[in-house]
Amino acid sequence: MALDSTEEEWLVQCADSLAQSLMAYGLIPTHSTFPGDPPERGVTLAPDSQLVAARSRMHCRHQNPRCFLPREQRTCAAREADKEGCACDTEACTDHCRFATSRDPEAAYVYYTGSNQPCGIGTIPQGQSSPSPNAPATSGEEEKNTNRQRGKHHFGYKAKPFNVVDDRLLTFWPLAGPFVPANHNDHLQTLPGLKHLRHRFPELNIGEMLGDAGEGFDEVLLFVHDDLKALRTIKLRHHATDEDPLTCLRRGYDAQGNPLCLHGYRLAFNGHDYRRGDSKWVCRQRCLRQPQPDVTLDPTAQTQTRLSPPTCPYQDPDRPLGCVVLVNATLPDGNIRLARDLKVGSPTWELRIGRLSYAESHNAGQTRRGLKRSPWYGRANSAKAHILGDILTCALNVARFVREATTAAPSVTAGT
Repeated sequence: MALDSTEEEWLVQCADSLAQSLMAYGLIPTHSTFPGDPPERGVTLAPDSQLVAARSRMHCRHQNPRCFLPREQRTCAAREADKEGCACDTEACTDHCRFATSRDPEAAYVYYTGSNQPCGIGTIPQGQSSPSPNAPATSGEEEKNTNRQRGKHHFGYKAKPFNVVDDRLLTFWPLAGPFVPANHNDHLQTLPGLKHLRHRFPELNIGEMLGDAGEGFDEVLLFVHDDLKALRTIKLRHHATDEDPLTCLRRGYDAQGNPLCLHGYRLAFNGHDYRRGDSKWVCRQRCLRQPQPDVTLDPTAQTQTRLSPPTCPYQDPDRPLGCVVLVNATLPDGNIRLARDLKVGSPTWELRIGRLSYAESHNAGQTRRGLKRSPWYGRANSAKAHILGDILTCALNVARFVREATTAAPSVTAGT
C-alpha cells in the first residue's frame, strides 16, 4: 500500500538525495577517475538497457493502448497482423480485450532473433483448450514453419539507468533513468534520459559517454559531442558499405572511422583537443616507409590510377607530419556514424570501452535481487522496484567499502 501510494518521482528524488549526499562525501566521484585524466574532466557514464519482464503473464503479443479503449473504438492489432486475434464481441471484453493484461496495460512485447530459445509464441500450447490470439489465421505448413522459429521473447518493460563509473574503487554508482515499455527503441531514450539527469544533477559534469553500438546513432553522437562536450566512447554501428575498399577510398576513411590519405594509407592519431572538441590525424609520410597501402583496390580496377596517383604532395621533408585531417563532430565528409574522439581499437580505446562491463554488472545485480521480473504489477510500480534496487546498490557499495576499510585498518596497524 505504501509503495502504491508513493509517487514514482518521489522515489527518484530519494535516490538522487542519496547520490548527492555520497557525492558530497566524495564517495560517488564528481570527476573522471580514469588513470591519467586531469581532475577537471567530468565523470564517465555507462548506460545500458535491461529488459524487465512484467508481473502479468502475456496473453497476446500484439497488446497496445488501443486494447483498453471502449469496445466501439477498439481495433485488434493481432487481426491486422493476420493473426486470429479477438473480435471483442463477448461480455469478457466489455471493459477491455479479454487477452489484454489489465494489471500491466503499458507492458509490450519484443522479439530477439538469433537466440537458442524456442519460439513458443503464435501456437496453442499442447493441452490448452482456450484459443490464442497469436495463432496464425492460416494453418498447415505455415504454422509448422512458425514452430521452427527460435528466438527470445520478452513481455514487459525496459529500464535504462545511467551508471557513474568509479575506476578508483572498481565499481559503479547507478542513477535512475527512463523506464518504458519494452518495444521502445533503446537509443530514443538516451537524450530524454540525459536531459532529465542534467536537470536533477545540474552541477555534475559529464566527461565521457560509454555505450554499445545501440547508442551509435547520429542524434546521440551529436548531443554527446556538442551539448555534453564529452568523449564519445561508443561502439561503432557498421554498414555494409564499410567493407568496400572503393567506398572507403572515395569517402576518405575506413570501417573504423580512421582517416585515409589519397593513396589508401591510414593516418596516425595525433591526440584529442578537449577544449575545441576535435582530434588531429596525420600521415607522417607513411608511404615512404610502407610500400603497400592499407586499403587497396583490385589491380585491374580502372579507378586505381585515379585514386592512387604516383606522386604525393605531402612528401616534403620540411613538413614531416604530412597530410593533416581534423575530426570533430563529424568526419571530413560530414559522416557522424563513424566519428569518434579517440582511435577505435587503440589500447586506450580498449581500456576505456572495457569499462562498459560495469553496466552489465548493474543488470546482473538487479537480476540477483529478483528484479529481472517485476515483483509488482504496472509500469509505475515496476519502475519503483527498479529504483529501489538502485538505492540498495548504492547503500551496499557504502557498506562494502566501510567493511573493507575496517578490516584493512587492523592489519595495517599490526604490520607497522
